[in-house]
Amino acid sequence: MTEKLTGLTQAEAEKRLKKDGLNEVPEPKYNFWKEFAGKLWNLSAWILEGALILEFILGKRIQALFVLAMLLFAAWNGASKKKQSRRVLDNISHKLTPTVAVKRDGKWIKLNSKELVVGDLVSLQAGDVLAADVKIMSGDLAFDESSITGESDAVKKHLGAEAYAGTTVVRGDGLATVTATGKNSRSGKTINLINNSAAPGHLQQLLTKIIYYLCLLDGILTLVIIIASFIKGGDFKTFIDMLPFLAMMFIASIPVAMPSTFALSNSFEATRLSKEGVLTSDLTGIQDTANLNLLLLDKTGTITENKTAVASWNNF
Repeated sequence: MTEKLTGLTQAEAEKRLKKDGLNEVPEPKYNFWKEFAGKLWNLSAWILEGALILEFILGKRIQALFVLAMLLFAAWNGASKKKQSRRVLDNISHKLTPTVAVKRDGKWIKLNSKELVVGDLVSLQAGDVLAADVKIMSGDLAFDESSITGESDAVKKHLGAEAYAGTTVVRGDGLATVTATGKNSRSGKTINLINNSAAPGHLQQLLTKIIYYLCLLDGILTLVIIIASFIKGGDFKTFIDMLPFLAMMFIASIPVAMPSTFALSNSFEATRLSKEGVLTSDLTGIQDTANLNLLLLDKTGTITENKTAVASWNNF
C-alpha cells in the first residue's frame, strides 16, 4: 500500500480491484429455487402438504391436484414477489451509489465509490461521506461518527489517524489513503454480522401466530366434530368419510397469499421512500417501523436534533 500523495496508477488500481473485489458488502445471493423450496417448509405449507397426502390416501385425486396446485402457486408467487422486491432494492441502491474524488495516474478524477481500492488517494471535504476506511494523510478534519458510535459530537482527526466508512466529514478538508474496502472495512464487518443474523419481520411473526391459532381452532373444531359424530352413533367409516371435509376446513383457514402480498406492498413502499431520500436495505424494516407506537431517542442517537415530529405517513 502506498502512502505517497501521488496516488495509484490505473493499472495498479485494476490489479487491486481484481484481487479484493468491488468496494461493497455483497448481499446474500438470491436463489429463486431455494426461496421456492423455503416457501414449502413452513407452518402453512405443512398444513397444505398434510391435506395433500390425506387426499391422495383417500383416493380424492381431483381434490389432491387442487391442493397441490394451490401449494405450488403460493410458493411460486411468494418467491416471485421476493425476487421483485430484491430487484427494487437493487435498483434503488444502484441509483444512490456516490462518487468520490480519487487521484489516479497523477490526475484527480471522479470515480464510482464501488471502484475504490486499498491505497487509493482520496480528497475529503466537508459534507463527504466516507465510502471506505481511510488514513488521514494531510489536513485537519472533524468527523460525525454517530453512525457507528452513536455519539453526536464531532471527532477531530489529524495526520495518521484512521477514519471509517459511513462517517461524515463535518469540518475541514484534506487527503486520505484508503486502508480497507467492502467487507473488510469496519462497517462492512458489521453489515456481514447483520446479514448473517436476519430475523423475520414483525408481520411475518404475526402471520405465523395467526396461522398457529387458526390451526389450533381447526384442531378443536375437528375434535368436537369427531366426538359429536361418535356420540350420534357414527363408526370408523363415518370418520373416514369426514376426512375430506376436515382437510378442506384446514385448507380454507390458511392465508396462503398473505406473505407474498406483504412482500409486494413493501417493495412499493421502498420505492416511495427512496424518492424521499430514505434507502431501505431490508423490507422487514418497513413492517417494523409501521408498527411503532412510541419512539424514544436520546442525545447520542443518530437523530440528534431535539425536535422530532411525524411529517406524514403512508398507508401500505
